[in-house]
Amino acid sequence: MSNIGRNDKCTCGSGLKYKQCCLRNNNLTFGQIECEDKMRTIVKSTYDFIKERDFQGSCHITSAIMFILLSEAGFTDLVVKTGVVVIDESVFDHSWLEYRGQKIDMAIMNTLQNGLKFSPVFLDKLIGASEPLKYIYGINRDLDAMAEFVLSESLGDYILGGESENTVVYFEDIAKRAGMQFSDAKDIISKYTDT
Repeated sequence: MSNIGRNDKCTCGSGLKYKQCCLRNNNLTFGQIECEDKMRTIVKSTYDFIKERDFQGSCHITSAIMFILLSEAGFTDLVVKTGVVVIDESVFDHSWLEYRGQKIDMAIMNTLQNGLKFSPVFLDKLIGASEPLKYIYGINRDLDAMAEFVLSESLGDYILGGESENTVVYFEDIAKRAGMQFSDAKDIISKYTDT
């Protein structure tokens, strides 16, 4: 686990010093999650990408990108899930990752649900919050047309098929933030056309 100093920038992404943010509020930060540094870097890079772009409704694309980047970094036991999530009174279709059964969900922080924003989830822990994970993932309910489409596509085809919407550029951006440079991003993505 990484150590963060009181005067260091808070790892929750707020831009504040740690002592003025999550330390004061006893909120969980990325640096407090027990995992390999490379995983933390990829997940945090995805978080930063979503936050900086105010990217709403990015769950399908960012889950696919994180899956590929984490896989390329050597992480196995990853699954992309698409299903229904319930948070308080909100019920909606969503995509997220599971690593060894634990949820990774950065896009939940900026949903398409009437501007609702929730704390992102990293290995079943809520980032920027002090309470336990209470989101209910995988409710058995019919999916909307977009979620059905996502399920019908491989991860590689989904990203490559959205190239006119800059999905390959998004992949390259998040990869670069995570310190992962590929000479040809499309070649890497194409490896996942059966996934």
